[in-house]
Amino acid sequence: MASKRISKELKDLQKDPPTSCSAGPVAEDMFHWQATIMGPTDSPYAGGVFLVTIHFPPDYPFKPPKFAFRTKVFHPNINSNGSICLDILKEQWSPALTISKVVINTTGVSLNSKVMRRDESNQKDIMDGTDADGRQWTTDVGFKYLSANGKSITSQAAIQDPSVPYMNARVFPLNFTYSIPVVTGHKFVCLYFYMASYAGLNASDGVFSVTAGPYTLLNNFNAAQTPEALNFAFHEKECSINDEGATLDISFIPSAKAPRAYAFVNGIEIVSMPDIYSSTDGTLMIVGQNAPFYIDNSTALENVYRLNVGGNDISPSRDTSLYRSWADDLPYLYGASFGVAYSANNMTFQYPMGMPTFVAPVDVYGAARSMGPNPQINLNYNLT
Repeated sequence: MASKRISKELKDLQKDPPTSCSAGPVAEDMFHWQATIMGPTDSPYAGGVFLVTIHFPPDYPFKPPKFAFRTKVFHPNINSNGSICLDILKEQWSPALTISKVVINTTGVSLNSKVMRRDESNQKDIMDGTDADGRQWTTDVGFKYLSANGKSITSQAAIQDPSVPYMNARVFPLNFTYSIPVVTGHKFVCLYFYMASYAGLNASDGVFSVTAGPYTLLNNFNAAQTPEALNFAFHEKECSINDEGATLDISFIPSAKAPRAYAFVNGIEIVSMPDIYSSTDGTLMIVGQNAPFYIDNSTALENVYRLNVGGNDISPSRDTSLYRSWADDLPYLYGASFGVAYSANNMTFQYPMGMPTFVAPVDVYGAARSMGPNPQINLNYNLT
């Protein structure tokens, strides 16, 4: 069956050949083909001629053929051995696909026209946008603070989410750095990731680390497994750091332990902030611990959860000028006992002397949760 299918596809190719590529058997071996692909005119590969070998398995078309570039080419879809990372050659393969369609797809995706060149500073593949909260997001296309030597591509998510900043990503096959001008002092750094396939790459190969200045924000982060384990399509990493320089270097480093690893990011947010975490003497008491925890300007903090106890979600636009998100605490209650939630409308809050107003929004102070007013009942359960 495989021989008949391959022979039919060869006849179809000879009858209606694609304009940008050709393919056929090597000598008389119908299970071993070679394809010639012309570099797309609107890409850095324009004018190039690329040779690709195609090997058909005995159970073709029920199993996909194996494609490999024999012409050396640098691209995040193609590893050092020439193997091509395309979903249609793996889990999305279908017997209905033909070699003609796959070769054309290889031209359009593997030799993607969105690979960045030095002279593409005016490209507008990713536009400025406004999120659901009304905040403005600025495109990094043409951003002069991108790494001068870095290689990257811009790509839309294979499965589109309509919200900013998750519709597009910048993908890094090698180490890449943003050098962003900032004022000295404390700041929130928030990274946004949307679990999807970009530029035909396998989502599970998105394994990387991220550093901001001297701090490691993510280490061997798997952009597919982490959101899936948390049952979210998105992942946000928010940290508070102190940086005394005029620029903040944020570096994305694909894992050296995964052969096809790449890094990506959908959005980067940096908000200057006052020092709201360290105390006057530099020590804090941790719940359940007797020893103090020392926090100074060299301490980086990660936000794990920020809950509005007894209240609803608070979006960044309803926070103070720090643009933080506060989550409803109800999903985090353990067991059947939820206690009693209280809320106060139109509350006027008098901040104590010395307490800045930006520590938390009024909505946080206007909600609470208690075990209830009956002390006898309270002795019989825990609010966890």
